Amino acid sequence: MEFNVPIVLFSLLFTVKFGKCSSFELFGQNIGCFKRLPNVSESSQVISTPAASYNVENCLNACLDVDGYRYGGLEFSQACTCFSSIETQDRGVCNKTCPGNSTQICGGDGFVSIYATGHYVPGPPKTLNLSNTSESRIEIKWSKPVAVNEMIEDYVVSAILIETHASVSLGPNLEWNYPNSTMKADLLNLHPGTRYNISVRANSKLGMGAAKYLAVWTHIGEPTPPEDVEIISRQKNTMKVKVNPINNENGPITAYRLIVISDVNAIVEEHNLRSWSDASRDDIPYYIAAEVDPQIIEKEFTVGDGRWYGVYFNTPLSAEKTYRITVGIKSTFEGITRYGYAKQKPMMNVIILDNKANDDDSSLAHWLVVAIVFSALLLCGCIVVYFVIRRRIGYRRRRANYRQELTLQGPIIEVVNDGYVPEEIDERVNYYEKLQQQVWNIPRSSLELKDEHVGQGRFGSLFKGVIQHRGIPMPTLIYSIEDGKLCDVDKRTMLKELGTLIECGKHNNVLALVGTSEAPETLFIVLEYHPSSLKEMLVEGRILSQPEKDKIKFCSILENDIISFAIGISRGMEFLSSKKIIHKQLTARNIAMADGVVPKITGFGISSYHKQNQIADYTRWTAQEVFKKCSYSTKSDAWSFGCLLWEICVVGGTPYANVENHHVSARVIHGLRLPQTEYIGDCLYQLMLDCWQIDLDERPSFRDITSTLEGIVDRNEVPIELNFILYPGFQYMPYFDDLELQS
Repeated sequence: MEFNVPIVLFSLLFTVKFGKCSSFELFGQNIGCFKRLPNVSESSQVISTPAASYNVENCLNACLDVDGYRYGGLEFSQACTCFSSIETQDRGVCNKTCPGNSTQICGGDGFVSIYATGHYVPGPPKTLNLSNTSESRIEIKWSKPVAVNEMIEDYVVSAILIETHASVSLGPNLEWNYPNSTMKADLLNLHPGTRYNISVRANSKLGMGAAKYLAVWTHIGEPTPPEDVEIISRQKNTMKVKVNPINNENGPITAYRLIVISDVNAIVEEHNLRSWSDASRDDIPYYIAAEVDPQIIEKEFTVGDGRWYGVYFNTPLSAEKTYRITVGIKSTFEGITRYGYAKQKPMMNVIILDNKANDDDSSLAHWLVVAIVFSALLLCGCIVVYFVIRRRIGYRRRRANYRQELTLQGPIIEVVNDGYVPEEIDERVNYYEKLQQQVWNIPRSSLELKDEHVGQGRFGSLFKGVIQHRGIPMPTLIYSIEDGKLCDVDKRTMLKELGTLIECGKHNNVLALVGTSEAPETLFIVLEYHPSSLKEMLVEGRILSQPEKDKIKFCSILENDIISFAIGISRGMEFLSSKKIIHKQLTARNIAMADGVVPKITGFGISSYHKQNQIADYTRWTAQEVFKKCSYSTKSDAWSFGCLLWEICVVGGTPYANVENHHVSARVIHGLRLPQTEYIGDCLYQLMLDCWQIDLDERPSFRDITSTLEGIVDRNEVPIELNFILYPGFQYMPYFDDLELQS
């Protein structure tokens, strides 16, 4: 039996892709000629498409794509049958050549040629279903793989966190092992209001099989109790209050409830809470005055303003009564609603107002009040002047001895996106000290700076480094800034960008600030370090040296992973836009890949840097309105995301690779857009076109983008929208590194 070179190369490819394999059975190896099909009907499948029986490769590829079968059988010009084991010894003579390749044998008269796919581990479970879910547990059931291939020893179940409403770290991914006789699992100790990617794999002595996936949300839990409101002032029929925003670790906060208590000693019972009219009818001394959106409640709220908030009427307060105000939060998600209320503190948050006017007050009492007020104001003014003078003197002394000066010497006007530096002199002097209080001030002894230059930023150089965090070495990226040598403008900008990164907080898809450290002449800003960028991963994923038949796919990265990367980036940009941060430089080069699977947005603010002699040119990702001298906005970031989505779908191709850099702006303004390739589906390309709308209002928000991409995954449409299967005449979209860099 003779085989050509591509079959041998196929064998090596599928050995890597599908796990361990015997040295005796490689992809395309002839197992024998059998008089009849193997007697394994319950673990076999007939591929009826004509192309599958065209040649050996087509049949075996079809068997691998369906369920990862171990063998494929060809009966001349009739069918391709896939199965996982051979239980017959009835051999014969196969002498018919394949219709698509005359050098290959595809059975004989009444006989079937059997070939190995090179895939030995079990296929994915036939089904995976959700049985039940609660706040901290998920119950699942699955069925045995169709393609068993080898005896199953056990099943491995894992739960990988996709997204959560919690702001705290939830720890590592979870994994459980179940015996081969078990087809269900009860996964415990999960976090409320969290989406997990549940996978089940069959394990044999030859390796782990393919996975079946299921994305599941746990139910939201009891909300974190809010702090009680602050009462600012009381008028005759209204009361002005301020609600302190909180983080709910067990679900989203969809609304705040303002509750008015007319009997200051009453204890609020949650089951008795109702509107003002219902509470008055049932003689209950408390009622819900308003149910307000979280974005609105962050400002001052007026209780008793006589307006409707949802289904609740905020009735004016009585001038004759004393009231207590408390607050609750409403959390609604996936059809479940839960409430949490501030702890009961009778006689707290009370302003007693005596509104009975006394028109007979004597003029003596009136002037006495005026005198007292004037005296109090005069005393307060003296105290303020005293402390201002004392603070200025103290500042001059500190400044004389402060070797690590990071203060600003001029007024600052711009406060929009890059952090906030107050204009008042006293506040500005201590701005860096306030920033230090918000981050980990790393002891210099815990910081090891390696002599390995990574790149250059605007304010200094970046090096690899290691910090000792709770006794564990942690690789980091260290931004070394000799702040004493910076001019006032650069100092001001550096502080603003550092403030941006600090106030940004943490998100799973945004590069995080670890902390800061100081030496006598240098400030060290310590960032997360992930050496691989998404651009590098994509270019390395181009596995075809030339479009030959020795490959089935033209990219080593799975299509599902590509869409997952896009979802992660969109979530990160949604987070940044919620913080009023505009990126301006969103490309695959500025996406760091944590462990090769989690995208983290970098390249904004103080985390922006470039490698030696490799300064990126972002012209090809820039929105058309920016070329027209309009300012950057979140919608211009949406345009850049559309270009980035195209970039990753075409495996790292350069946008507008046939256009010189200095012509890109004019061509884009006149309507040039990136093309749809054969392997990008209509829905995915329409999302890109939406991002490139001329009218900014017609461009989707990042929340809309995330929802669209998640819908593709949830509807199992990834193979339709992005397919890396090699087809005749395929060519990569060009990638030219020099076009993406400044000359």
